[in-house]
Amino acid sequence: MNDPTPISNKCSFLCLVLICFGLIVPWSHAKVPQNQADRLLPGGDLTPSGAVRAGNAEGTIPEWTGGLPLKVVPVGDRHDNPFKDDKPLFTITADNHGAYTDKLTDGMKAMFRKYPDTFRMHVYPTRRSFSMPEKLYAETYRNATEVILVNHDNYSMRNESGGYPTGGYPFPIPQHGAEVVLNQSMRWISDGEIYYANQAVVETDGSYVVNVQYREFARFKSNLDFPSSDTPITTRAIQRVEAPPRLAGQLTLSVASMDPLNEPNRAWTYNPGQRRVRRAPEYSYDAPTADGLMTRDQTDGFNGALDRYDWRIVGRKEMFIGYNGYVFQEDQAVVREEDIIQAGHINQDLARYELHRVWVVEATVKPSERHLYPKRVLYIDEDSWLNAASDIYDNQGQLWRVQDSAITNLYTCLTMTTTFQANYDLASGRYAIEGLDNKYPPRDTTFYQPAEYWTPQRLRTMGIR
Repeated sequence: MNDPTPISNKCSFLCLVLICFGLIVPWSHAKVPQNQADRLLPGGDLTPSGAVRAGNAEGTIPEWTGGLPLKVVPVGDRHDNPFKDDKPLFTITADNHGAYTDKLTDGMKAMFRKYPDTFRMHVYPTRRSFSMPEKLYAETYRNATEVILVNHDNYSMRNESGGYPTGGYPFPIPQHGAEVVLNQSMRWISDGEIYYANQAVVETDGSYVVNVQYREFARFKSNLDFPSSDTPITTRAIQRVEAPPRLAGQLTLSVASMDPLNEPNRAWTYNPGQRRVRRAPEYSYDAPTADGLMTRDQTDGFNGALDRYDWRIVGRKEMFIGYNGYVFQEDQAVVREEDIIQAGHINQDLARYELHRVWVVEATVKPSERHLYPKRVLYIDEDSWLNAASDIYDNQGQLWRVQDSAITNLYTCLTMTTTFQANYDLASGRYAIEGLDNKYPPRDTTFYQPAEYWTPQRLRTMGIR
């Protein structure tokens, strides 16, 4: 796989200065030179976010021309599907998937083998719908010449002043696998949201129970009005479980950091039976969730500290990935939970796949570390830097779990998100799906609360109401 982005591993003058003052350890990847950063400007060969601007030679991937424009959606309404009139170009099945093997993840190939009668992929015209606020394009351009990746133990980021990046993508022209993943972690996700991140564990017979999760969320590093470079805190979130009854009332406050070595991720929980708030002992890495089908760092394909893995860019490649999946956020009157969930895998007739370029990144556990997943391969969309799919391997090097999702532009605030994420366990035939909000109010992206709102005391207040 050939990638047009040149690779450089020379340490910048900034790195040397910071090393002398003891601010970072003597290991880093350099910011890119000005002539490389200028590729992000209008007329350059890269988009403002670092993707290849041009389409492919075959014309099956179009040129990026700005993506979807801003269109305000009133709070309480759902996003209309701007591509609802598109028809599938073709369908990939177990019988013909060999003809498309170079554009399928290993996980998708495994799903065709395991479910030959029901698993299929409807491929639609490619719509490069990615867009984000203009200010963040400017900050991404600035980051290209200022932000460096430091410290191979925990993959910290610093800008020219020694502070932390405040907005935009930190590494639009990545030179290291960790930089690609950090772009996903730092992506624009609105200033704040209220939404339902409901999850279901689906048994082999198709039966399931929905874990209803109400969330309040604030993204501090991409806040358009109040960015700060003196703290590595990126997000704060409160989650309240509303169902099933045995879990209802549980509350969790989580605080995420881009520099977990110096500012660890933290979490607190409220137990309605005890009516007490306690610090959560381990709320990251491979702590199990979804009845053991997922790990805490598996949301969004990868979420959290990077320090247990070595990260390697395999290359940039054209692949079929879930995209513009507006159907999965439709109201229950249009698409029901039971229309989405079925035995073995989601209803693939609802899923939309498109041909996009992705960064392929391989993560292998460091010899000194341990993780339930010794190896992971992530497929990250070049336009949005969102993880579209993941392949997860066991201790014997065998493909174990497969993640699939649908990248979508919430154009009311130009936020790219996934409208569902399915996590398939090939061994058991069970799976977990996240993003089931069809029965519940759609995302409110106008919500924002300052740092003093996000405290353990807030959990106590919510818990006694």
